[in-house]
Amino acid sequence: MRPGIGMVELLQQQLVDLVLNLWVHIAFEIRLFSDALRASAHPMGCNFGGRECNKISPASR
Repeated sequence: MRPGIGMVELLQQQLVDLVLNLWVHIAFEIRLFSDALRASAHPMGCNFGGRECNKISPASR
């Protein structure tokens, strides 16, 4: 027994919504993780790649 066209469209839309929600959630988690990593790895105000770093920490001035 084949489902009607409306049923197929509904299932496709639900699948698209699920994939988009997962993608947004994953992207948000990656952003939070990278922000936390950046803050913990470079406490002296460096950027993530370390290309522009303050060599002197604020405590030693």
